Amino acid sequence: MPNDVPTVDQVRKVVLDGLRQLGAADVDETSIEESILVRRGYYAGRRYSLNGASALWLADRGEVWFRTADGRTLKTPLSAPARDAA
Repeated sequence: MPNDVPTVDQVRKVVLDGLRQLGAADVDETSIEESILVRRGYYAGRRYSLNGASALWLADRGEVWFRTADGRTLKTPLSAPARDAA
């Protein structure tokens, strides 16, 4: 797998941290709804939602888009941490 493709766990951590920074209290993996995005029959990313706030991971763009409960939209570039070559 290329180094620039993050794992689902890495994306989930970015989303949880981002929602916390945007003011969502008591955010953890059990409190957030997660669904798979499919575009034209192909995997496109994931959608996360919690109490009116949401995040979209657009896998092909390497971006996470956040929408706060009050309607603000924020974009975060996402890349995986470098992995050691074996």
